[in-house]
Amino acid sequence: MPQLVFLALAAGAAYVGSKWVKREMARIDKRMRPTRDVGDERGKRLERDPATGVYRPESAGQ
Repeated sequence: MPQLVFLALAAGAAYVGSKWVKREMARIDKRMRPTRDVGDERGKRLERDPATGVYRPESAGQ
């Protein structure tokens, strides 16, 4: 019977510990990841610069 109580306490501690680790990882990820402006360059087509051969997002005027 004492083994069962110890096993239950260990399982509970593991569950609470995993929840704490998950919350801390999310907090650190939120702090370390820079804020992104989603609408600025995403979804634009690329056009090739004839002078350099480099692809860049197409101009806003087109």
